[in-house]
Amino acid sequence: QPFYCEENIHRLAQRGDLIEYPSEVVIITNPLRQVACWHQRAAEPDEPICWDYHVVLLEQHPASARIWDLDTRLPCPLPAELW
Repeated sequence: QPFYCEENIHRLAQRGDLIEYPSEVVIITNPLRQVACWHQRAAEPDEPICWDYHVVLLEQHPASARIWDLDTRLPCPLPAELW
């Protein structure tokens, strides 16, 4: 569901058929409540969007940690270092 990153990630975290390795829900925010994110479906291509917070799932894959960002235009999951 667009604009409901926390609910979408919460539901994803409960999906044992998709998530193979230990994972954590990560809430990204700051005191100013201004988090710039690129490659988001809610923004124009190649333009950032500023969220008050963003929620992703961090999966501890043995080869490389992976980020599940359900709002991205990028592949999902994506190695954390590329996200």
